[in-house]
Amino acid sequence: NGAAVSAGDEGRPDGTGRLLAGRYRVVRQLGRGGMGVVWQARDEVLGREVAVKELRTYTDAAGPELTELGLRMRREARAAARVRHPAVIAVHDVAEVDGRPLIVMELVDGPSLDDVLRERGTLQPPEAARIGAEVMDALAAAHRAGVVPRDVKPGNILLDRSGRIVLTDFGIATL
Repeated sequence: NGAAVSAGDEGRPDGTGRLLAGRYRVVRQLGRGGMGVVWQARDEVLGREVAVKELRTYTDAAGPELTELGLRMRREARAAARVRHPAVIAVHDVAEVDGRPLIVMELVDGPSLDDVLRERGTLQPPEAARIGAEVMDALAAAHRAGVVPRDVKPGNILLDRSGRIVLTDFGIATL
């Protein structure tokens, strides 16, 4: 549909195996959104698994549009990095590949709330209340840091298998 992913450093046609920014080896695709692709990658410098959000290359996009998307991704990284809270995704790095930004974040081991709702339907009230309370704590921490997340939805709430709730995707947050 007009989207192509740069090879960066070789890799297979599905994007796996590529080395991004000289240190992040793509393991598999985790998701795809309006702005980019999220990969599971191995940080070959620190020896840990991370999530890497890469701005997609649109063959039909004009230069100014790509520049705006790149600025938006950098704002997302800055917004998320300002908030220090266990229920907010941790940003480790911002880098570039072929002039496009990458956001390197902690890898959360678990599905999104959207995935869980689609699979199971409604949640039991205690579980829904616990998730809601964690998200409210994360939002309060964001507001204290001067960040207003504006895309809070089930797809942007991750449920780590350890029980931790993690708010992610600060792409349209305002500072």
